[in-house]
Amino acid sequence: MTTAETPVTPRSALWPLLAAVVGASLAEGGVCVWAAGAEGGGVLGAGAAGLLGFALVSAFSLPAALGLGFFADRAFSRRVGGAMGTALAGADATPAVAVPLGLGVIGVAFVGALLLGERLIAGLSPKFAAAAISMVTLLVFAGALLGAALVGPLVQRLLARLGARFPRLGRLPGLSLVFGVAGVGLGVVLTVGLSPVHGALPAGGLVGFALGLRKTGRARRAAAYTGGLWALCLPALFVAEFVPPVAQSAVLYRAPYLSVLIGSVHQAIDRDGDGHSPVLLGGDCDDSNKNIHADAQDIAGNKIDENCSGADARPYKPVAAPKVPRPAELPQKTNMVVIMVDALRPDHLSFTGYARPTSPRIDAFRAGATWFQNAYTSAPNTRLAVASLLTGVYAHRLPMSEGKGTTTLENGAQTIAERLATLGYARTAYTITYVLNRFRGYDQGWDKWDAPWGQKDWSWEWERAAPLTSDAALKYLEGIPQDRSKPYLLFLHYRCTHDPYYKHEIDFGDSNLDKYDSALNHCDTQLGRVFDAVDARADAKETAIFLLSDHGELFGEHGHIYHGETLSEPDARIIFLARVPGAKASTVTRPVSLVDVTPTLLELAGAQVPGGVDGWSLLPEFYAPDGNPPRPDRLLFFRTDLVRGNVYYNAAGVLNFPLKLTRDIRTRRTELYDVVADPGETDNIAVGHPQTVELSEAMESWLGAGGGGARKK
Repeated sequence: MTTAETPVTPRSALWPLLAAVVGASLAEGGVCVWAAGAEGGGVLGAGAAGLLGFALVSAFSLPAALGLGFFADRAFSRRVGGAMGTALAGADATPAVAVPLGLGVIGVAFVGALLLGERLIAGLSPKFAAAAISMVTLLVFAGALLGAALVGPLVQRLLARLGARFPRLGRLPGLSLVFGVAGVGLGVVLTVGLSPVHGALPAGGLVGFALGLRKTGRARRAAAYTGGLWALCLPALFVAEFVPPVAQSAVLYRAPYLSVLIGSVHQAIDRDGDGHSPVLLGGDCDDSNKNIHADAQDIAGNKIDENCSGADARPYKPVAAPKVPRPAELPQKTNMVVIMVDALRPDHLSFTGYARPTSPRIDAFRAGATWFQNAYTSAPNTRLAVASLLTGVYAHRLPMSEGKGTTTLENGAQTIAERLATLGYARTAYTITYVLNRFRGYDQGWDKWDAPWGQKDWSWEWERAAPLTSDAALKYLEGIPQDRSKPYLLFLHYRCTHDPYYKHEIDFGDSNLDKYDSALNHCDTQLGRVFDAVDARADAKETAIFLLSDHGELFGEHGHIYHGETLSEPDARIIFLARVPGAKASTVTRPVSLVDVTPTLLELAGAQVPGGVDGWSLLPEFYAPDGNPPRPDRLLFFRTDLVRGNVYYNAAGVLNFPLKLTRDIRTRRTELYDVVADPGETDNIAVGHPQTVELSEAMESWLGAGGGGARKK
């Protein structure tokens, strides 16, 4: 009988383990190259990202592979004697055992990953749950493969004897082919079912392992190669601070496995407990002082660089909102309905030019409303955006704290509901279960702050929330008087367009974008019910309706999906429509922010905008859009401050329309785009542009004035 390949024994187990690490490192390095390229990093940035990704994965993984290989060598080859030792060391037969063993391994790995995935999805975003599932799957495969390498030869001897009687057994695929196909198959499944970047490392690692099975040699030689490669890759741990920022960004945020691993290192090496690490781009320039790190508040003028920016912050004084007389067309106390649709992109609405008929009812509402064409969120995630909407303050200036899976808006924050309570308003809000379960203190001042379905599990609401929210709104409107004896504020939070996306009445297709558009159309129908109910009331002409989104959504732009990780236009732009009593339909091109909602509501209620509020009242825009008299220019600020898995996305931005400057807090990577001339944000004009320094200084001053440091670890 002919031997198809040399059997794997414990003394050669280091070869496939080394090959697996090299394959996984190449795969993750390739993802880093792609990520840097998608961000416009050029040849130098992409090359640096690839080398850094390869070196970091290898530097972390090679010691584990070396230790595992020697453990197998010592535990089995040297301690198992007699017939078993002889069998392990000397088996020489076609590894037909790989077929049933490989199928068993695949089954166990996928079942285990799916079971674990159900638990992970509940607590993580799909992206990081996918990364965790893939890593666990890879570990299960690696353990099973090692078992195959150790016990396979025993079974091979048995099959060799059977092969003498049944020759077809000798033609069955060997270990290399079985696990090579399994690796490619796993990569395809993860790529199709989750995201292309998540399939690379498991496939690369397993294909490398399969190729390593065909290599034989002494353990000492494998150990020498492993140690040599580790020595070459080790400097990557120390030079990461000096590679181009786009390469740093690729390994910190875009490599699906390496980013999680680096986040774990940051958590482990954080001596002062401020949530930042002094190593591997952790953003801490003084790990002995918890008040000094990349996201700390830099107190202006104290000659201390608290936020590790390289200089002390200068005082920042924002432009004050001009005082304007109250329009005569307004009733003394206006009823107000504020509708927020989670993750609604304005460019997916039909009236903005989108090709699909996604929004007939919103389009009809827009015909009688003011459209703020250039509206921005304060932060592309719900917890911070809603805080800004309710208070009129940029979220990182608010007293907020983070707990395990929760965010608390502390008593120092004053919500619009608290302010309107003193004016005699009835105040009711219907939000979603996730907000009820995760957000604390957002209910300050509300008569009712609840979900229409109670505090059920978040997943319960995914497909059915919109009709129930509209039902609750209609029931509320039917139950309050229409004689204006008591004005009201009604806040409605719809989650239709938030992931996971589902098909509804109109089927546009099977992709996530298709499902998103279907969900938007479904939400549009439900919003129409609320519009009709308000218009049917006797006090309709004394009622203002605001339609907003808290942030946008991405479908692959710049290599990202979902929201919260970037400050790019699809993430930061929001829909902002408002119909107020006595105002004509118009389009306002002057940029506005989510923080402008609260001061606008206050003036609609006949109150003055107090000090400490960042937003401006938009009443002048309704009655004299874009014009007379002109309002002074102002800067708008926004942040992303989000932890997913072990990865901390943290960047700041400032808008001097049409110029938008963003900066990563840790890597200091700066980007400047003209969002009118370059809406796709493909041409970074930060270098050499005369406004780069001016906007950078304004941002640093804003951060120093309280824009940063709100995260309490």
